[in-house]
Amino acid sequence: ALQGQVVQVARQGDITKAEKIADEFITKHQLSGENKQKALLTKLNCYDPRKPGVLENADKLMDQIIAIDATSQSGAMAKNVKTQIAQMIAKKKAAPKK
Repeated sequence: ALQGQVVQVARQGDITKAEKIADEFITKHQLSGENKQKALLTKLNCYDPRKPGVLENADKLMDQIIAIDATSQSGAMAKNVKTQIAQMIAKKKAAPKK
């Protein structure tokens, strides 16, 4: 499955390639609606929230997913993730710098 492929490549540290696999899958299968949302959600597996800029990238990805259909199951999930990302960003900003 797509998720397995994306996770496998991401674990090897090649995030760009992992994201590209998801994008190519969407294009190849001409996905739209919730199927496209699900494919985009697989990209979340690529992100390591401890790395700089990653939370912001994930936030943009959630916006893309919500824009497709905010009322679908994936759209609702993206909204939840977006809330979690906002909390993580706030926590990072509040954390004392070492």
